[in-house]
Amino acid sequence: MKTRLLFLSLFAILYLPLQANGERSLFDEIQLQEEILEVELTTDLDALLTPIENTEYQKASIRFAHSGKAPASWDLKIKARGRYRYRICDFPPIKLNFDKDDLQAAGLAAYDKYKLVTHCFDNEAEARDNVLREYMAYRLYNEVTDQSFRVQLVKITYIDSNDPKKLKERWGVLIESTDEMAARIGGEEVDLLNQPEDSFDLRAEHRMSVFQYLIGNSDYDLRMVRNIKLVKMHETGKLVPVPYDFDFSLLVNAEYAVPNNNAGQMRIEDRVYLGFDHGEDQVRYMDKYYESMRKQFEEAIKETEMVNRSNRNYMLKVLESFFESQEVREGLYAKSMKKATIKELAPTK
Repeated sequence: MKTRLLFLSLFAILYLPLQANGERSLFDEIQLQEEILEVELTTDLDALLTPIENTEYQKASIRFAHSGKAPASWDLKIKARGRYRYRICDFPPIKLNFDKDDLQAAGLAAYDKYKLVTHCFDNEAEARDNVLREYMAYRLYNEVTDQSFRVQLVKITYIDSNDPKKLKERWGVLIESTDEMAARIGGEEVDLLNQPEDSFDLRAEHRMSVFQYLIGNSDYDLRMVRNIKLVKMHETGKLVPVPYDFDFSLLVNAEYAVPNNNAGQMRIEDRVYLGFDHGEDQVRYMDKYYESMRKQFEEAIKETEMVNRSNRNYMLKVLESFFESQEVREGLYAKSMKKATIKELAPTK
């Protein structure tokens, strides 16, 4: 998988920046790395981990090498994100905010805001598995469409600025800037709620909704724009939903995940289709499209050596439970809120 990911990263560097007026971004530069980027993040960890309702940005510095250059440090601001995980996790996900002037001085596009998926609990083995499974969810959707967030797997050393000897090494996933993603696919992000179905690119919406159903994710909302970003395409004016935060999905099966009872999901194992209602011909087309992607998905999982065998087998079982179950597949042909249940899929710890 390393060879394939490196090829895709090189492709992104050589081609995709042309979509952004020829400027390369910091994320473009990072993706020239090997599969794993090693990062040092220094900040006041006590302040970051103190649960405050309205968290403010705090000073930090980040150090990593990119594009074959010597490691460089960047001053930036960070803050915790995700209200639910901030309440229940030992370590919250983080927003990174770089200085636009620093980026432009380095000859990079001014895409300054990134999300960092972090470990939740301090149990190192469980934290690693959760992060790597969520990384794979992003990578599988990258296989489906470029109308998706690019991601970079990172191994982070957290350093407390008040006590440099206080270190914590964990895995994480760096997510492409939303503005960069939107520009790359030919649009811009818009903040709009309760949009009518005809305002969407219905093929893009259907493709995303079936993917969410396939991986068993009911933790999103097209109307309230939860855990998706809406991109208004310049050429068509239509809205393309781009998903993120897959940790509540069956594929990731994070220990802290809870079912979406409001959508009719009683257990994480329950698949609920939350997309728009499409005609049978369109549903059959999308069903067959994902059937054609099955081998590609399976190969991507099998080739991910960082994920242990037990978790690779678990993710393959989640895919199998979609492709091999007539009951589950029929959930795509019913109206929204049709539920199909898969039992006994929990991965072996």
